Amino acid sequence: MLVKTKQKTLTKIIYITGALIATTALAYAILAVNITPPGTVKIVIPTNHKYCEVGSPQIFVFGDSITYGSWDASGGWVQRLREFLDEENQADPNSYCIVFNLGVPANTSTNLVSRFQTEFSLRKDQNAEKIAIFFIGINDSRYTQDSGFQVSTSTFTSNIRKLINQAKGNNAKPIFLSITPVDESKTAPIPWNPNISFTNNNIRQFNKILKSVCNVNGASYIDTYSKFINYAESGLDYKSLLADGLHPNSEGHRIIYETVRDSLINSAILQ
Repeated sequence: MLVKTKQKTLTKIIYITGALIATTALAYAILAVNITPPGTVKIVIPTNHKYCEVGSPQIFVFGDSITYGSWDASGGWVQRLREFLDEENQADPNSYCIVFNLGVPANTSTNLVSRFQTEFSLRKDQNAEKIAIFFIGINDSRYTQDSGFQVSTSTFTSNIRKLINQAKGNNAKPIFLSITPVDESKTAPIPWNPNISFTNNNIRQFNKILKSVCNVNGASYIDTYSKFINYAESGLDYKSLLADGLHPNSEGHRIIYETVRDSLINSAILQ
């Protein structure tokens, strides 16, 4: 009697499973051939859908902790850019501009050179316009008394050139942001290691290299350093934009976001 009961139960399970599979197959068949049964809502799955429509670029943002969004409860300047473009996507059914935040805390230009191709290849769409934004250099400029810069100026120069070539080799437009200034009262030296410092003089040196390499190699350059230095609101200066003397706070991230957004719009990259 127990065996017969189990057999009946198993038969029911098989019957129900088969019915579910058949129903699912029918549903997919209806969608695939675009048949609308009476009394149902018509659903069409486009077979020619592209990841990004024409004119809707993929934006890849490479950098360090500032790109990642550290010290901003809203997620950082890249997240703000994404939210702005997400609203544009929702307003225009033909637009699908996507933003990838590829910021990794503590990264240097050497790290970006090593990981760019892998990160980019995993996400790129051959049919979409592609933009590679780089916000890198603050960690390169870190100066240690016994060993100098974390990344030498010659290596930094070579790395920026390599990143430009890598971007162009993947049909992406390269854009670089200048390194933002620091509050030297908090970073020269850093509180936990008197041998390590970040200074504006060193940052300007790296920015000069960055701008020069961009000009020579056909990459765009956005001067976020000057945006911070020239900041004046309610009698405050750029130091009020820094959470810990090095990383921008929420207001600092807003300034970076607006600077990048306006630059992309003014250069007709975003239309």
